[in-house]
Amino acid sequence: MNVPFRVRLGAGVAAVALSLSLTAEAAWAQPSTLEEARQQVEKLRMESSALDQEYAGVQERLVQAQQSLATQQEDLGEQRAKVNELRAQTTQVALLRYQQRSVDPTLSLVFSSEKDSYLGHASTMEQLSRNQNAALQRFQAAQADLADLERSAQAETEKIAASEREMGELREASEEKLVEAERVLDRLTEEERQRLAAEEAQREREAQERAEAAQQQVESTSGGSQDNGRSERSSRSGSSRTGGGSESSNSGGSSNSGDSGDSGDSGDSGDSGDSGDSGDSGEVAPPPSGSRAQAAVAFAKSQLGKPYRYGATGPGSYDCSGFTGAAWKAAGVSLPRTSRAQAGAGQSVSLSNLQPGDLVFYYSPISHVAIYVGGGQVIHAPSSGKSVSYAPVSYGGMKPVSARRVG
Repeated sequence: MNVPFRVRLGAGVAAVALSLSLTAEAAWAQPSTLEEARQQVEKLRMESSALDQEYAGVQERLVQAQQSLATQQEDLGEQRAKVNELRAQTTQVALLRYQQRSVDPTLSLVFSSEKDSYLGHASTMEQLSRNQNAALQRFQAAQADLADLERSAQAETEKIAASEREMGELREASEEKLVEAERVLDRLTEEERQRLAAEEAQREREAQERAEAAQQQVESTSGGSQDNGRSERSSRSGSSRTGGGSESSNSGGSSNSGDSGDSGDSGDSGDSGDSGDSGDSGEVAPPPSGSRAQAAVAFAKSQLGKPYRYGATGPGSYDCSGFTGAAWKAAGVSLPRTSRAQAGAGQSVSLSNLQPGDLVFYYSPISHVAIYVGGGQVIHAPSSGKSVSYAPVSYGGMKPVSARRVG
């Protein structure tokens, strides 16, 4: 059963809001503190990004419908040509039979110079009759197939139109969330806005420094993948010990905080159940994915600074799942389009055993994805108005719920 868009949209936004433990009214209330303003902006941007992810899911279905319609239109062209050819054959057979029937059989027998000639004529008439019946049956079957194809193409056309309308509604709803976030920021003083921006910039610098330090540590280690794993765990534990300060200092950074929400990208679809992958469930993690993971991380780093844009998969801009998909595509691995769908790719890995290249997922239901790059840090496409950047695995309202190892 098709659930109306507005019903699904309302349900999705409500679920996202609950995950942040903020009341709906808070987003429109006058913030009493800078931290409250940061949380409101984060919530609104996250809701906007969740809508962006749903947009990405509809966009994917639209592309599939367009491809299906293109194939059906080719089939329609071929079937119409076949129907026209069979119509011509049927007409020709009917005409020949009519011409043969116009000669009186008795006269044919009387004036025929040879008996065999008359018998041949009779045989021809019988064959023409059979041919006419067969041609008519083929023509009727081809017409029925053509009608089926036309109905299917019409249904696909209507599906495309519905998807385009839904994408327009999602885009409008997403932009409304961003406008409201800007209103919250506009209520702050210039000094407060500068402080938020400075805290965000500081968070990104610290995240980049930690990731680079972890990379240098790995490169200086000659003990192989086991040492690599130990150095990664050490980096993450160190990051979490100091992360309180970094998190909070950054948390403020929220004008981006919104970033966190961006995650929305995911609309996608849904493997929300992955949240179960989340913690240290004692599961045995698959081995690191090696050179492919390195290629994905290298690509992610090369895209730093490119803008977030809903529905974008590169190369000039990205949404969150478009970014992680492009990173792994550069490594030769194809991922599903949306964050929730990506949460079902590869193998589950404990958040305490992350390796560079792993995908890290956020919120419940999942609506954001980032790529782990080492040192307790990720690179992600945060949200509208932001750019591809470094961030701690966990900060502010952005808490990971699961991770997957692909490649």
